[in-house]
Amino acid sequence: MRRISDAELRGKRQEYLAQILVSDEEVQRLGGGPPDRVVDGLGARLSTPVRLETGVIAVLARHEVHPPVPGYIMTAVSELPGEEIVEQFLRESGLPASAVLRPTAD
Repeated sequence: MRRISDAELRGKRQEYLAQILVSDEEVQRLGGGPPDRVVDGLGARLSTPVRLETGVIAVLARHEVHPPVPGYIMTAVSELPGEEIVEQFLRESGLPASAVLRPTAD
């Protein structure tokens, strides 16, 4: 996986995949640096977009201040089933399957 610019997400529909229980430090390791700070109509959030080996764009994001849930929300830009994307992300990131909370049902 490699980090990409948040600009590559503009205008693309993202689908919710899962809540990922991961620390800020782990997200920085995965993204090769601190998350991007993105401000939109929903407020400020931290966002770490990555492109997986298959070309799928996966994003770990959370509200910057007072996130409503622990960890990060994972979204993706892809036509692949969510479960397949999450499995691929786990393989490439080295995170355990136990880090996945509340996966979406495709």
